[in-house]
Amino acid sequence: MHLDILKRIEAKEKVLHIPDLNKDRFTDVQAFVFCNPMFFSQLLNSDWKYAALCPLNLTVYGKGASTVIVYPERIAYAQKTPANRTAQRIDSAVIAALKSIPKAN
Repeated sequence: MHLDILKRIEAKEKVLHIPDLNKDRFTDVQAFVFCNPMFFSQLLNSDWKYAALCPLNLTVYGKGASTVIVYPERIAYAQKTPANRTAQRIDSAVIAALKSIPKAN
């Protein structure tokens, strides 16, 4: 799923009365939600409550010619639980995929 967050909120700005919306002047803010069925199954089987860590999400912030991708690591939520190992594998896979993007730092 793909949501153009900034565009949607700016379209409703007059109705929502949000003070200082986009004070940092981002040109684009988008969210992506995705799910790997194998990781979901592993979380569901390790500790069903942690299946809530799927779907995965990341947010892309654009400002001029710069783009920053923010991915909230799942391990932050699953430490010291049976889902810990799967959360580590999820984070490793997602971060490796992000780092494989050309010109990614």
